[in-house]
Amino acid sequence: MSARGDFISVALTLKLSECNAAEIIEQVLAGAFACGLLRVPAARADELVFKTLISEPVLAVLPSDHALARQMALAEVVPRC
Repeated sequence: MSARGDFISVALTLKLSECNAAEIIEQVLAGAFACGLLRVPAARADELVFKTLISEPVLAVLPSDHALARQMALAEVVPRC
């Protein structure tokens, strides 16, 4: 066993493409992409598996004198401007 442990060496090539969620799903279904990464919810195809990789906090940005800025937490989603 090597000093690095029981790890295997893997060569990986990444090709980045910017597409919307529907296009990414279409490309994965067609076999053009081995996998895809989505940030937004999308219609889910039964032939694909969707796994959550990370969950990010969502922050509200408010002027310091805004009424909601004084609250400890926002219970509802603030409507878009």
